[in-house]
Amino acid sequence: MSAFHSNHFSQPQTSSPPRSQPPSPAISRKPLPAAPSHSHSTSTSCPSCGHAFASSAAEDAQRMINDLQAQVKLLNSKAAAAVDKLADYEDEVRALRAERQQREVAESIVQQQQQQNPNLPPPPLSDGRNMPPQQSRLSSLRSLLGGQRRNPSDSGIDGSFTLPGYAQTSFGSASQPHLPFSSSEPTLHSLQSDLASEREMRLKAETSLSQTQLELEDLTAQLFGQANEMVAEERRARSKLEERVRILERREKEKGERLKRLEGRVERVERVRAMVG
Repeated sequence: MSAFHSNHFSQPQTSSPPRSQPPSPAISRKPLPAAPSHSHSTSTSCPSCGHAFASSAAEDAQRMINDLQAQVKLLNSKAAAAVDKLADYEDEVRALRAERQQREVAESIVQQQQQQNPNLPPPPLSDGRNMPPQQSRLSSLRSLLGGQRRNPSDSGIDGSFTLPGYAQTSFGSASQPHLPFSSSEPTLHSLQSDLASEREMRLKAETSLSQTQLELEDLTAQLFGQANEMVAEERRARSKLEERVRILERREKEKGERLKRLEGRVERVERVRAMVG
């Protein structure tokens, strides 16, 4: 367009002396519709800013925003998984505490029964890890009542001991009541080992709970930090895009002003040619 107009500017200087040129009005009619068509094509290329580059930049910014939103959703899902894991650990800790309380109650009952009647053997609690607390309490009550025969593998003693002390004394044996004292030592040792194992399990559960809480805090801090960084990057990208749009709008305005000036000059040249012709 600029070369075409420069040709029009240079043409009157070279061809002004010869006055007999009839095709000059026909040549002057062609550039006038070309200038509005060019301005019309640039103005309709983009409705927002008037330039095709602005639309591609907006698409890039929207794509970047979608990627950031997807990353935020992924971090939210990770945080939710960490919260679920923490809840599972808390449930496990509560279950271990309840089991420990039940064991303490059973031990207190056994100690009271032994204080009231020293001839009674202690209940078989060594296999409390493998059976539920209700079954262990039932087995302890049955052993205290002396109504059933205990299993040697469950009680932790040899199979020679079969009946409680008071059942032995009913047959008139004088040396049999001393057997529960000698046979109660392995069961007390097993109770102590069970209590120590329960304490170790409790310590492990508490340490795992504290580690999970620390991991959750670190993950939350990382999540907020990444979210802040993404928001800052989005703001910077948006500010750059807005600055680019302002520059393009200013250039478009300058192009429009230049085009108006060129159209005015062309009109003046046409008037001069009409007056000369």
